Amino acid sequence: MLPTRPSLRSHSRLFSTHRTTGAKKSSNSNSHIKNKKVTDIKALSRKHAPVPSHPYPARTTYKQSNYGLYGGTHIQYGNNVTGEFRAKSRRFWRPNIQTKRLWSEGLAKYIRVRVQARVLRTIDKVGGLDEYLLGEKAQRIKELGVGGWALRWSLIRTPTVQERWRQEKERLGVPQMKMKARLRLRDQLQNL
Repeated sequence: MLPTRPSLRSHSRLFSTHRTTGAKKSSNSNSHIKNKKVTDIKALSRKHAPVPSHPYPARTTYKQSNYGLYGGTHIQYGNNVTGEFRAKSRRFWRPNIQTKRLWSEGLAKYIRVRVQARVLRTIDKVGGLDEYLLGEKAQRIKELGVGGWALRWSLIRTPTVQERWRQEKERLGVPQMKMKARLRLRDQLQNL
């Protein structure tokens, strides 16, 4: 004898896709999610508040390059060309991005960062991550992006870099300003 299949009409679902009429929806059912979003935004603003804005606008076409050391590269577009009939089909080339742990002398710790292979060669050439981030040329600052700018700012605020710059100013003969004189000069510049 063959087993019988249960009738679909007699089978009742164990779940419902509709809200039951007896349950009342609370007015603050998603308030914990809203509060979490607000606290996340507050935490992010506290974390990134001391970092001054990047002098160049954030990249809008290849947005992930804002959060790593991409060296100003982005996706490139072109064609695949066949051999015999020269038929073309569109294709793209992504940058060679690697996630690396790089040692920072100023911060005295490893920093995990997404870095392009060409930028990694440049970091080796200039003498380390700190030297790359502290580069002063306009093109270097532009290619740092928003993420590299934040790394640069955290590196500048360390005592080792501050001491290094103080010694360089002393060597060049730049007069040291007292703190009150610095604040007075800053106020004068802001009032202009």
